[in-house]
Amino acid sequence: MKHFSLVLFVSLFIFLSHIDSSIADVDENKPTTNWSQLSPEIKTVIAQFEQQWETLPAQKQSRLILGAERWLNMSSQEKTNASQRFKMWDQLDEDKKQMLLAKLDTFKRLPIETQDQLRKTFLQFKNLSPEKRQKLRNKFRNLSPEKRQQLRQRLKTIRKHRRLRTRSNN
Repeated sequence: MKHFSLVLFVSLFIFLSHIDSSIADVDENKPTTNWSQLSPEIKTVIAQFEQQWETLPAQKQSRLILGAERWLNMSSQEKTNASQRFKMWDQLDEDKKQMLLAKLDTFKRLPIETQDQLRKTFLQFKNLSPEKRQKLRNKFRNLSPEKRQQLRQRLKTIRKHRRLRTRSNN
């Protein structure tokens, strides 16, 4: 279950961070968009909001339009993956959702460099074969809490020195 939670959290984070970056460009003072102005494709994706569309705040309308555009530009495999992630999210209890959203909020408060490093590390992990990923998980699980903390501290120090070397080379 812990593995499932981690995978779900990371998938949710990546999905939300991509959405979040495009939402940041949404102008809160932008006037609302009339339903009739939307393309038929976008209307199809967000059809469930048609009745309440005129009462939605402009920011929510913009987020829905951006989400629909992203959906329309996804491959069928990406749509399948996104649908599966949404189903997993929907099946979580509220406490679990709140915990994951709190972790996401904590992540967003990290410096950009740290966020980028965590994304890079996750992608490296994701690119490993399933066997190697499982081997790493098992190895980490079998460490004592003290050894885990030592490992985390050592990795933190290595990253710090790597950043310092990179800055001095520029």
